[in-house]
Amino acid sequence: MSSRPHRLSAAVVQRWLFVVTILAMAMRLVAAYSLSKWVPRPGCHKLAFKRTIKINGCKPFDVHLNGCRGHCPSWTVPPSVKQADAEQTTDNKFVTYATCCRMTEHELVR
Repeated sequence: MSSRPHRLSAAVVQRWLFVVTILAMAMRLVAAYSLSKWVPRPGCHKLAFKRTIKINGCKPFDVHLNGCRGHCPSWTVPPSVKQADAEQTTDNKFVTYATCCRMTEHELVR
């Protein structure tokens, strides 16, 4: 009895590769969508939120506010030769640059 290896036809291999490619793309889209909610975007983004104010003896009421949310990009580098010569101190071995998230405009919320 001769045992020859079973060979797949080119059409079967193409269909299998197509299905695997589609599944991989779908998984990548789902992962990208779900991570986009959790991975912070650079910069500052306005966010509306509601707070309930409760004062003894008064009826509670809601206040609608705007706030900022986001992460502040920052980086640290060695000082340039000019900066090091100008300061002439050995305490500043690095220069740090950073931005902050803050409200800069007034806006009525309805």
